[in-house]
Amino acid sequence: MAIIGQLGGCLRRRLRLFALIGLTLVAYIGAVNRAQSLPWFIAALLTATLVVGLVWPHWLVGRLSVVRRGPDRAEEGETINFAVDVRNWGYLPRFMVELVDRLPAFGAAPGAAPGVARTLGMIGYVPGRSSRCFTMPLVCEKRGFYRLGPVGLASSFPLGLVEARQQRNDGVHCLTVYPAVFPIVSLALRGAPSQIHRGGYLLPEGSGAAEFCGLREYRLGDNPRHIHWPTSARMNELMVKQFEPLASACVHFVLDLARGSNVGAGRQATLEYVLRIAASMARFTCYNNIRTRLTGAARRAVEVEAGSGAMQYQRILTSWR
Repeated sequence: MAIIGQLGGCLRRRLRLFALIGLTLVAYIGAVNRAQSLPWFIAALLTATLVVGLVWPHWLVGRLSVVRRGPDRAEEGETINFAVDVRNWGYLPRFMVELVDRLPAFGAAPGAAPGVARTLGMIGYVPGRSSRCFTMPLVCEKRGFYRLGPVGLASSFPLGLVEARQQRNDGVHCLTVYPAVFPIVSLALRGAPSQIHRGGYLLPEGSGAAEFCGLREYRLGDNPRHIHWPTSARMNELMVKQFEPLASACVHFVLDLARGSNVGAGRQATLEYVLRIAASMARFTCYNNIRTRLTGAARRAVEVEAGSGAMQYQRILTSWR
């Protein structure tokens, strides 16, 4: 059924061409049977029209080149700008040329396949030996890793009989769209023994690895530097200071990224909500110097070792792209 539909679409696009070819053949058949010049003139005029309709679009795009430049990272809902440069290498001007591109990260027409090339606009006029530059703003629709392009040019001017296209891989580049995050004012880590472990406040860099928690009797092998001499003198017995480990909180995200656990489609899928929440929490912890790590269960294992800071947040986002 898909093949039949493609054939039907191809026939509909070429309907004008087939109709003009039929009219030209009828004109020549009529001219052969008549000893007059007018039928031959009509047949020649239809032939010239057919030749122009077939050759002209290829001439329009033949000496043109197009380059698209833009960012390689963005966030859901963000509007990013692509710089498009169309250059005419010929001496004669070109006109009525369409800009065609494959942009799966951005909204397509309802029912259209995301990988199909779409017409983004019409370039009315490009002077000879010059270029036209313009900016194309587009809104990122959904998180993911996308391959954009190739960007190309197309024209069916003047009669729409055929469409000539030229595409080059110069316009191919990758775009990573990260999930949209929401601000978090505070994050209470419940179930931890102290405010430090709950993330109530953060330890400064270079702070000790242990804190004083009490005194006990001296045992063989204890470090003499830990003897608390005032208490030992008062009690007439060696007493040593006792410490407990001191460490900041470490947040560990464990995500179910399996395809079978995902319910819904598009931005409303459960996986997308999970990643938005996890990304928002990870941004808070990483930027507040709370060590953060990530484990994900999917077709391939996702593992990000503990760390903090902007680079750690970037590693977490890139791991589930």
